[in-house]
Amino acid sequence: MGTIASFAAGRPDLKELLTKLENFDICGEYMLTEVAHGLDARNLEITARQQANGDFVLNTPSRGAIKAMPPTGIVAGLPRIAVVFARLIVEHKDRGIRPFLVPLNDGETMCPGVISKMLPARSGTAYSLDHSLTEFRNVHLPRSALLDSPLVCVDLRQHFLKQTWRIAVGGLALTMTFIPCLRQACYITSRYHSGRYRDENTGQTTLSLGNVYRPILVGLAQAAVFEQYARWSVKAFLDPTTTDDEKRGIVTTFKAVLVRDTQATLKVLRPCCGWTSEYDFNGIPDLESLVRANAIAEGTVSVLSIRLTSELLLGRYSLPPPQWPDSPLAMYEKHVFSTFQKQMDLIYSQKKRTDPRLAFGAILSPYCNELAEAIGQRMAYDAAMASGVVPMELINVFESNCLRVCKTLSGTQLNKDAEAIAQMLPMLQGLLEEADCSEYVPESITSDSGWNAAIKPLPTFGNDEDKQASTNVSGILVAAASNTVSDVLTGCQAML
Repeated sequence: MGTIASFAAGRPDLKELLTKLENFDICGEYMLTEVAHGLDARNLEITARQQANGDFVLNTPSRGAIKAMPPTGIVAGLPRIAVVFARLIVEHKDRGIRPFLVPLNDGETMCPGVISKMLPARSGTAYSLDHSLTEFRNVHLPRSALLDSPLVCVDLRQHFLKQTWRIAVGGLALTMTFIPCLRQACYITSRYHSGRYRDENTGQTTLSLGNVYRPILVGLAQAAVFEQYARWSVKAFLDPTTTDDEKRGIVTTFKAVLVRDTQATLKVLRPCCGWTSEYDFNGIPDLESLVRANAIAEGTVSVLSIRLTSELLLGRYSLPPPQWPDSPLAMYEKHVFSTFQKQMDLIYSQKKRTDPRLAFGAILSPYCNELAEAIGQRMAYDAAMASGVVPMELINVFESNCLRVCKTLSGTQLNKDAEAIAQMLPMLQGLLEEADCSEYVPESITSDSGWNAAIKPLPTFGNDEDKQASTNVSGILVAAASNTVSDVLTGCQAML
């Protein structure tokens, strides 16, 4: 809708289409990536050849040119239409990549020349999407299908970036889903351990163990900080003074630090749930699958970070400077950027002997993630501090965990990290209640009835009497009715 809207001025037909899309009378798809061309989409192969009458013929010339991932099949009688990016050919001359409106199906049958192959179902939360491979064979399109002008472009690279600017919006929006993923994973892990007793006489559970409550606290702190970071990023993105390059930089740094931290936290929380973490009824495997998929969607962090790093080092644009320049994260960002800048200067000083692009690819590109992450974590810290709504206890835990990830902790800082965790620990119950994830996590974790429902359909062996008895066993992996998070905090405080 965003791509179409940018061309809707003076086009009543597009405004009518946008209304249908907004009402979900039609389902819209964004088709850029091809099987052989992902992040190098400027090299895509699919062609739209202009005919003598001004119309176009859309063709998939090779197996590598098949459009990948967007759902295009027939589902629930809902018509589908797509913005398809194709190489415009006019009088046998390539005029670069342009967006075309292409009907896919009417909800009952595929449009002539459109072939959709549904990909195998993915595990996790994306199982309901009919991701597909789509090819076009001599699909005739009216001249109005071309959203952009057919005229020759002076700068094909800048024109392509302008045409595909909605990718940045998608990258920002999809990455925001990591925030509720963190909260849900923390909630699931806390409920799991609230029902596992270390000492049944005192009611002390395994939630009182530091290796259990620490990652939960870290995840909750990250979610709180990232929420404010997301709000700041959206505001900066919508600011009319923010350039397109700056917008892409904001999205890249946002995505880089959220991908790194969310995946790292889920990697720790999942084994905290023992053997149940190997099964979908635990919930965290689904969250990991979602995060893993969204980390790839709209561009992988590693490639986005290479572009960001090269553009920043070459001075093409800059990102907002630290609001708290003396903070450890701002100082770490400065150190990383300085290290990269010195290496970049060295590369260009040897320009006569070495191709700078090859040298950059060999020396710096494997580490560009580190710069994007350093900028992102500092910007997240600044956003949380400036918001005035994130308690300092959570900001301190976020900061200390970032320093742990960066491997910059000294013995003194390790003590500060433990102190930050201890100060946040009494807030655990309130944060979990505030997260209020009970409606969105598997009932097998939150209730005995849910656990029984999860195991009831499992193949069961035994005599009839024993099998009947097994269906009445209460779940042993969920919190007892009389046990709350506040009950275990007493044990946690005693250990501290």
